[in-house]
Amino acid sequence: MKKTIALSVLCAAMLCCAEAGAQLVIGGGFLNRNANVHTTMAHQDSSFTTKMGLGQGYYGGVTFNYDIWKGVGVSLGTYYSYSKHEEAFSEAIGVWEYKYSAWYEQKELEIPMLATYRHEFFREFYTSAYLGPVVRVGLSVQGHKQRKGVDDIVDWEEDIDFYAKDDNGESKWRKFDLGFMIGTGVQYYGARFDIGYSFGLLERSNEGIRNAMDANLARYESVLVGHFFVGLSYSFLNDIYNK
Repeated sequence: MKKTIALSVLCAAMLCCAEAGAQLVIGGGFLNRNANVHTTMAHQDSSFTTKMGLGQGYYGGVTFNYDIWKGVGVSLGTYYSYSKHEEAFSEAIGVWEYKYSAWYEQKELEIPMLATYRHEFFREFYTSAYLGPVVRVGLSVQGHKQRKGVDDIVDWEEDIDFYAKDDNGESKWRKFDLGFMIGTGVQYYGARFDIGYSFGLLERSNEGIRNAMDANLARYESVLVGHFFVGLSYSFLNDIYNK
């Protein structure tokens, strides 16, 4: 399914490259993934929103851009992204001190379908802006937790898979998301620099109400995932713009 979607997007974009004003852009860069977590307390009239870091990493892929009319165009692409988050803290229980640590890795396939605008200052230099929807397909979210006790001996650990199904056929996270991307770029000859943000629009958490046995603690957490990105790329077929 994932390969079919990616190949379909690439084939459609390659056909569009036959038109005047087409570009093939290959590149990648840095990303910082985060989540907006909206918590609602059950049986209470209260809620609050927090921002949680999900790690830093990288992305890479290919985009096909083509002009439609006077700098206005569309962009289709496929990107792979990876991020890792690590955390650690300690807790004192009586005379004993315990050290906790955890890490999580997230991998996704992203398919942006964007409207673009390009403003050319002179033949080899222009800026562009773009926005539009992004289809996200979760490939994996896995991690590991552990606790160390006396003499730094590991006395408890657990592997975590957010997409693994439990006995009820439910996973902690949902694999599919629809996002909205906004960004800008600068290109000189074939070299290009981009910066932007991709907002998550769909609920990713599948866990629902927690601590339901205690009405005073029961809560629902809604998770929307997004990321900031900055990257470098190289544009091929650039001579078509200059004809």
